[in-house]
Amino acid sequence: MLDQADIEGLLAAGAPADEYATEATMISRTMMRLRSDSATGLTIDGIANVIREVWQEMFGPFEPAALAVREPAFRKIAVRCIGE
Repeated sequence: MLDQADIEGLLAAGAPADEYATEATMISRTMMRLRSDSATGLTIDGIANVIREVWQEMFGPFEPAALAVREPAFRKIAVRCIGE
């Protein structure tokens, strides 16, 4: 999902195919932990928050305006996560 979204445009710019592998692992691990810790399960907002936090750590820090540009992609990925 991260590769398809290519939020930073790195794959389109010729980055290695595994460019977002570390971020995917970080997001997956956090989601698994949240799933086991939460009685309500994962939500779209919760997943989008996880993605945002990982993105800030790995590619940021982003100013609010730059983060806002990425928010639709975070949400779209989160929606896809819930559907799978």
